[in-house]
Amino acid sequence: MQHGDVSIVSAERTVRRQAARSVLRKAAIDALGGANTVLTRSYSSTVEQILSDAAGVKRVVNGEGRPRYEGRRLAEVLESGGRKVEFITDAALALFAQRVDHLLLGADSIISDFAVIHKVGSLAAVLGAESAGVPRLVAAYSFNIDPIHAAATIPLDEMAAEGSLLRTARTMSEHIL
Repeated sequence: MQHGDVSIVSAERTVRRQAARSVLRKAAIDALGGANTVLTRSYSSTVEQILSDAAGVKRVVNGEGRPRYEGRRLAEVLESGGRKVEFITDAALALFAQRVDHLLLGADSIISDFAVIHKVGSLAAVLGAESAGVPRLVAAYSFNIDPIHAAATIPLDEMAAEGSLLRTARTMSEHIL
């Protein structure tokens, strides 16, 4: 392969990546429907893109994302774009899940049995939303799918190498985009 061929391959990958982002954003916004208030947690570039483009969403309730407080980043980005953000402690996620129209999370990984790997505090949001009958949406790209591992094989490690991870309830797989 010559140098020019590498540039073409790289450009093709970039175009495919941009197309995938566009398709995912549109599908997620459609899935959110008429949601005025959305609950999320921590930081996800995928969630950021969706909520930045979802004109119908008037308010975002965002969990802080302990232990590293990644939620601050999402709150700042969304507020700078004019979105109203209510920043809450992770301990309040289950309570606030009952007061929103939709729960939207990104995914660190979706494993073979469709369990979703996400930050440890997200489970409270999922269970609160499920209890209140609030729709739950996971927005993830195909590269987030791990077809090899199942929930039983994933260690429950609150402080994993990449951050705070815990597999969440299978109820998250209600809507995986």
